[in-house]
Amino acid sequence: MILVDGTVMDRDTIASTLDAAPPWDSFIIEDARIVETGTDSAALIYRARADRDSGESTFEAIMTSVYRVVAGAPRLALYQQTTSTH
Repeated sequence: MILVDGTVMDRDTIASTLDAAPPWDSFIIEDARIVETGTDSAALIYRARADRDSGESTFEAIMTSVYRVVAGAPRLALYQQTTSTH
């Protein structure tokens, strides 16, 4: 996982931080599209806006989630956020 601030996390770090993260109160996904990357993989690219009740500013980014088929099921291989506010 590569976050909008440049933080890179491995699987174990992701699992431990997601459990502690507050949930999103609302989110909007726009402009979703799939880009084929091979016979058993694809990238899902989309723009998102999300808010939490905590009073933080709205999170806006363009996301890319790359999936591979492993043992017949799609598995997330890489997730990246790119800022959309600059």
